[in-house]
Amino acid sequence: MVNIYFQFKTGISDPKFGDSQHYLLTAQAIYNGQEYPRVIEGWPFFRAPGYPFIISTLWEFTTYNSISVIKLFNSMCLG
Repeated sequence: MVNIYFQFKTGISDPKFGDSQHYLLTAQAIYNGQEYPRVIEGWPFFRAPGYPFIISTLWEFTTYNSISVIKLFNSMCLG
């Protein structure tokens, strides 16, 4: 519950955290039925593919490109 409070306090819709842009671009590609990107902005994407698939699935059931849905999901998983 504290985590969710701080998500709202610091910006629930703000996607500027860590390597979020790589995950979001990959999730957008998956959601739109495009090939899994192997290179983003000239750098190889070495992260495990599971998280972008989770993000695209969340968007399928909620709102496409919603950062707040992702942050709330992460908060619930972390407790």
